[in-house]
Amino acid sequence: MSWVVGDEFAEKIYSINRAKLKSYADASGDQNPIHQDETFARSVGLPNVIAHGMYTMALAGEAVRSWVGSERSVIEFSTRFAKPVIVPKGEDVAISFSGKVAEVAGDQITIEVIAMCGGVKVLNQTKVRVRLRFLSGTSPPQLLWMDSWMMTFLLLSPYLKILKRLFLCWLMVSMILQSSRIFPPEFTFIK
Repeated sequence: MSWVVGDEFAEKIYSINRAKLKSYADASGDQNPIHQDETFARSVGLPNVIAHGMYTMALAGEAVRSWVGSERSVIEFSTRFAKPVIVPKGEDVAISFSGKVAEVAGDQITIEVIAMCGGVKVLNQTKVRVRLRFLSGTSPPQLLWMDSWMMTFLLLSPYLKILKRLFLCWLMVSMILQSSRIFPPEFTFIK
């Protein structure tokens, strides 16, 4: 598909509620009470509990992923947080994302994303640069050799720590054995 500046993507709508905020806080480690405690949020001048800015940005990323078919296509992602997403207790709050092609350059396009909640723009200057070679209809892109190598590395990374420790232990034992050959048996380190 060839892209032209001004091409628009279908609107995506996601809902946020307090349970999702709690799940996001647990996953991200961001336990700031403005995202969970209504009393605290009001005490610092907010109208109610607000969604994490990074959660809102992640939803924008999910919208882009749905438009282009794969998160692997994304090269660059930037935004500014304009207004907080207010999440009252017991309510689902809808955030809508729309996008259009802002620039076409070689094998890349830049998508301008608009994020709205309750008629208010919550993200500003949201731009996502995407590599076109991965955009082949709705089918997922084929893994490149380097990508498959990196995937293997990431899958093995927990084991690499173990291998590193084993190597260091082997190195220490080797040094100890070597030191017994360097120093005569009558030599002692502690007197």
